[in-house]
Amino acid sequence: CSSKEGRDLVLNHACIPQMIINTAALLSSTNSWIASNVALVLARLTVEELGCQTILTHYKHKEILNQLMSALDVNEPSRATNAAFAIGRLIEKDEGKVTLVSVCGQYKIFDALLRMLELNEEKGVNKNACYALSCLCTTRYGFQLCLQYITSFHRILLVIETILLSMENENVWFALM
Repeated sequence: CSSKEGRDLVLNHACIPQMIINTAALLSSTNSWIASNVALVLARLTVEELGCQTILTHYKHKEILNQLMSALDVNEPSRATNAAFAIGRLIEKDEGKVTLVSVCGQYKIFDALLRMLELNEEKGVNKNACYALSCLCTTRYGFQLCLQYITSFHRILLVIETILLSMENENVWFALM
């Protein structure tokens, strides 16, 4: 799934629904290498719009989205980084935001992303949490979600301010998104 051709091949294969279920189930693996790599596969699938649609309209999308949300656990930074990217891609459009919020709840999303920003020194985790937040906030609907959960969103803004004051240029760029 690391190339457009590979993603297209996988996404257009008849086995894609089962492959996504199997891959998402492995997000909770106790083997961090496996969990991180399956999160990477899902993240790479979401690079393509077809990948996002395949996950969001999957007959087990509720299970898949909850597994992705659970994968945002900061104790597994590699997995969390890849899961945050996948979630960011899934919620770039309002359709994805509505689906994720209805399945997981907006509070769970904001709380998980806040923990990723606050509790982790892993730079990739910060970057992809900022990316997912920027995807969430890009539309009127997404901004309304932020205002509805203003207490956590205020804390998120304070953490982003801290990132902006850091000397980590790449993290600053992601925080500005």
